[in-house]
Amino acid sequence: MIERSARAAVLAVLRRINVGRITIHEGGRKYVCGPGNGPVATIYIHDAKAWPMLLHGGRGCVDAYVDGLWDTDDLTAVFRVAARNIGRVDALRKKFGFMGTAGLRVRDAFARNTPERSRNDISAHYDLGNDMFSLMLDPMMMYSCAFFEKPGATLAEASERKLETVCEKLDLGPDDHVVEIGTGWGGFAVYAATTRGCRVTTTTISQEQFDIAVKRVAEAGVEHLVECRLDDYRDMTGQYDKLVSLEMIEAVGHKDFGTYFAQCSKLLKPDGLMLLQAITIDDRSYDISKITRSFIRTYIF
Repeated sequence: MIERSARAAVLAVLRRINVGRITIHEGGRKYVCGPGNGPVATIYIHDAKAWPMLLHGGRGCVDAYVDGLWDTDDLTAVFRVAARNIGRVDALRKKFGFMGTAGLRVRDAFARNTPERSRNDISAHYDLGNDMFSLMLDPMMMYSCAFFEKPGATLAEASERKLETVCEKLDLGPDDHVVEIGTGWGGFAVYAATTRGCRVTTTTISQEQFDIAVKRVAEAGVEHLVECRLDDYRDMTGQYDKLVSLEMIEAVGHKDFGTYFAQCSKLLKPDGLMLLQAITIDDRSYDISKITRSFIRTYIF
């Protein structure tokens, strides 16, 4: 009964698709949702237990996929259909979201991004193993979004173009001392030191990232310019000419934005300059997304 009700609810949402098409096969049944005027995708439901999980949005879809409850021959196509129709789905979620947001807001009010929790969260993600991340990143191991300035650029070229843009915007020179919040695998620190001759103090709370960053700094011969630290950004002291933070703020949490920016202000000299690179979200989705246990908040940020 629960699975039948969930199936009806999920199909009701999918039938709102107005761009592209999703065809769902379950046993001998087939459901076609969407007019087909765009990307098309096919999904195979292997177990009816998938339907209640799909009601939990992106995280439920991923969990059901990982558990083998549904599959597809083209996962990219599924995401393309979803992306083209997200506005209609968000409108529906906003319409009925009030039924669950009260409880979510209460739970969210008691969840704090303490230093201990931050270390646990970062370790669960970034300490999965450098060998795994090297499979999908460029040779510099840049994890933040690259800058594809021209069509056909490789990931390595786009990552270097991004780092060059960061250095240009910060007007970095040999007289600057830069503090970096979120070392990653040391890509920015090494690039800035080797191309601008500036000093860099960079910090991370990932042991795996720290170890690689220290190694790469030594290999680049800039140990006299770059200091790698294994500290929470909230524990950093001193004042610097420039500050850079590339897609680290996503792990801060909306309730700690004030703490984050206050600390950035303390670390900067009065005439200092800060560059922040961040992943953003459509304002129309923000109020609900920031308090839900979505896929990206749970497994990435």
